[in-house]
Amino acid sequence: MDNTAPRFTLVGPPADIGHLYAILDWYRQRPKRFSSTMTLLKLLEWLPPFKSAEFPRVVSAAGTEASGFLVVCPVLSEMISSMDDEAAFKQHLLRRIFEACRMGAENGGKIAALGAFTSIAVIGREEELSREAGIPVTSGNSLTSWLTVRGIDRACKAIGLELSTARVAVVGASGDIGRGVCQWLSRRAAGLTLSARRLGPLAEFANALRVGSTAVIDVTDDNGAAVRRADVVVTVAISSVPVISGVDVMPGTVVCDVGYPKNVGEELESRTDVLAFSGGYARLPFALDFGHEMKLPSQDVLYGCFSEAIVLSLEGRYENFSMGRGAISPERMEEIGRAALKHGFDVAPFYVGKRLLSSEDLARVAEARRLRTEGRLDEARELGN
Repeated sequence: MDNTAPRFTLVGPPADIGHLYAILDWYRQRPKRFSSTMTLLKLLEWLPPFKSAEFPRVVSAAGTEASGFLVVCPVLSEMISSMDDEAAFKQHLLRRIFEACRMGAENGGKIAALGAFTSIAVIGREEELSREAGIPVTSGNSLTSWLTVRGIDRACKAIGLELSTARVAVVGASGDIGRGVCQWLSRRAAGLTLSARRLGPLAEFANALRVGSTAVIDVTDDNGAAVRRADVVVTVAISSVPVISGVDVMPGTVVCDVGYPKNVGEELESRTDVLAFSGGYARLPFALDFGHEMKLPSQDVLYGCFSEAIVLSLEGRYENFSMGRGAISPERMEEIGRAALKHGFDVAPFYVGKRLLSSEDLARVAEARRLRTEGRLDEARELGN
């Protein structure tokens, strides 16, 4: 830009609320028009939680009725870059979570689900949050874990893979959902590789897991190495970028991605020799219209964390059902799973992104699995092209 050329700045406010809506709508249709990502993140920092969708009546398969609403907690992990430091971000996040839960209580909510990384931020402080905000909270991790393992079991059967002979890699194994899934798998798989960034706590968890386990268990901080040996891969990490590479995934592998945001990239999702699907989704006995994008494939499909709060509400159980770190157990998973089935909730069909996998898709992966088992890897890889 020529700094010597005549140039001026115009500063002025919107004329009224209607004018402000018009300006924001203009930005919405042209997201790249913001002067920078930092500007957008700073605007988000000032935005309080807000109610964006109302569900006046839902009816379960058992005939029980409930109502509810969505409160958007306007926080992104990228906001760390627009704030002073990580500590400031965490404090901001906690304040916004409290405000969102308080809004839930003030609008008649009797239980609140904490989705995605909001549940991680309050680990160990759930009872304090419930007391101060006036509403029980649940991370939803028990039902998410139950839906995840139910999906893995169905996926293995769909391609002719015996889970009892399979090696499973769990990426993000030290997290709450990862621990619940690993406990379930340790009594059903032949081998189990736990992968996470911090090896010390991971090794401690593995030692505890070996008690009563039928699987051979090992640990690593190398996701690629864990995935390359696996028949089944489960990704449950908190990350804004993919945590595994499609290059490392063998043909005929089941890949269950429970991450939010997604832990696998489009490269892996597009392969037709691999059964990659979104895990932890519930199929609902009714449809929920959020009125805006929710990163879900259908109105009768919902995240497991949100689904747990709905099931607990239908059961009349207003309690901190899933909370703390390491408190997710197979027993709690089965307990909330039974309640879910009673009300018509079950694991969702296999979706990759928003595409529902067909029987032909599953048959192709099953064939890749057969070729891999026979040692015909080149032929198996051709099915992914």
